[in-house]
Amino acid sequence: MYGKVLLAGAAGGCAVEAMQLVAVVSADNVFHNPRGKQDAVNSTRAKFVHPEGDQLTLLGVMQAYLQVERRRRTEWASDNFINVRALRKAQDIYAQLEGHLSALGLPIKSCGSDPVPVQRALVSGLFPH
Repeated sequence: MYGKVLLAGAAGGCAVEAMQLVAVVSADNVFHNPRGKQDAVNSTRAKFVHPEGDQLTLLGVMQAYLQVERRRRTEWASDNFINVRALRKAQDIYAQLEGHLSALGLPIKSCGSDPVPVQRALVSGLFPH
């Protein structure tokens, strides 16, 4: 299923986002829920919530993490109640996927902040026709 998402993402010009999304959903839960801090967790998590759904929320978390300076990522994750180990694993998975897509000669392009190509790749890959 995720293979089809990756192929559709490459065909739709959003291979980077498709790989990031597949990587983050293949890793452990990225959200950390410490006891007794639910109000802080909810207010912090609200800045990541995407109105189009959970997949785009997870993609947004991954992209936000990658924009943080490498030496500050652990601190950023802690401040945002994010599981840094899960995102590190997602980075490793992304690197593997990028190698596979490159080996297949597929274009590794980004669609930027436009969610439509990513949504099309998800629909194409996750819903049987």
